[in-house]
Amino acid sequence: MSGEGYSAELATPDYTKAFATSKAAGVEQFSLEQASAYSSGFALAPQNAILNFTITGLTATTEVTVSFTDDNSNVISKNVTTNDSGTAAFAIGAANSTALHYCSLTVGSNAIALTTGFKTLTAGNIYNVNRSVATTTGHALSSAVVGDIIGNDGYAYNGLYYNYLPTGVTAVAKVCYVSDGKGLALAMADEEGQKNQGTAISICDNKEPKVTGCTWMLPSSDEYYNMITVAGGYVALRDGFSLVGGTNMLANRYWSRSSDYYNPGTGLCRDFSSGSTGHTSPSNPYYVRACLSFSW
Repeated sequence: MSGEGYSAELATPDYTKAFATSKAAGVEQFSLEQASAYSSGFALAPQNAILNFTITGLTATTEVTVSFTDDNSNVISKNVTTNDSGTAAFAIGAANSTALHYCSLTVGSNAIALTTGFKTLTAGNIYNVNRSVATTTGHALSSAVVGDIIGNDGYAYNGLYYNYLPTGVTAVAKVCYVSDGKGLALAMADEEGQKNQGTAISICDNKEPKVTGCTWMLPSSDEYYNMITVAGGYVALRDGFSLVGGTNMLANRYWSRSSDYYNPGTGLCRDFSSGSTGHTSPSNPYYVRACLSFSW
């Protein structure tokens, strides 16, 4: 709009400016930087979600490069100096509706996992993200939570730190369900190729490595339902493994170990392209993802 004595114009802000090495000044700095992207010099509404990062476990008093790539491949890259304890603190502004699960962050030579689930950011909100690059410590399966990964040593580890497992520990499964003293963890990758139901059951029952306190099996139809419900939907379960260093499931049919009560002689599969359960001949070839069952 324009008129005698005034003029104003709205334009698209430049989100790549939104980086602050002082978290305390982040809100003020981002407001000013985003407002400056408008020719009028002011903004009528928050333009950024603010991510307040605290990254520990780095080398003390050292300058490191922070690089953040958002879900549209926009890159913010700045240098930050760690404090005497090896902690880097900084803030990054991200556009409204940024899908955090598709973003990436590196601090120095360290890739930092941002989330083990699906998270969409809202402009005007502040999100505190505390991470460590130090080797993570395992905990007993009795304290495992959804999103943890299970190591071949029989311990659960925070899935955010999949890059920092102790030497010799390999992640074998992601915890997808915990309730009433029982847990289910799907393998980090599919078994090779498509199998009939009988072969799928046998492969999962005999899967290696054996994990202390756990039993490998092919999940039942009800167990798949429980894991999908906890994940927030079949897509979230299917696509959540890459967030913890695994390989996502395919948008295709996967065998369960269940038979169809109402249709004798048929087996139940889960279709991860639609989320539906199907009954079909046990001889049909479908994909297979083994499951670790554990209890305490």
